[in-house]
Amino acid sequence: MTFLVLLAGIFILGTCLAFFVSPSLVEELIVWLGEQRNLYLVVALRFILGLIFVIGAPQTDFPLVIRGLGCLLILAAVLLAVLPAERIKAITAYCLDRPVWIVRLWVSGPMALGMFVIYSVL
Repeated sequence: MTFLVLLAGIFILGTCLAFFVSPSLVEELIVWLGEQRNLYLVVALRFILGLIFVIGAPQTDFPLVIRGLGCLLILAAVLLAVLPAERIKAITAYCLDRPVWIVRLWVSGPMALGMFVIYSVL
């Protein structure tokens, strides 16, 4: 299970690093998420990552933090699944209007969490 937690951390870090280097990818992702079926893929991914963190937390150096992060991912998946489509489109429209530096700042938080997850496993 430690390997899955490590892979999840690498996935989070890699994804956020790609968004940090090329903020236009964030805009493409937000447009892609506008379709309901794509949104359900993201919900499933967040839920699976959350389960991996909750189950694998005892084998890390910071089990409470990793378990808390897993619970937050599961909660985010559930909230994303129940939000109405109009609300999601309003949020995505708001995000598309932000300057590039805000997108980079916004992506830095999850990127730091990905590094922390990797550090807690190694």
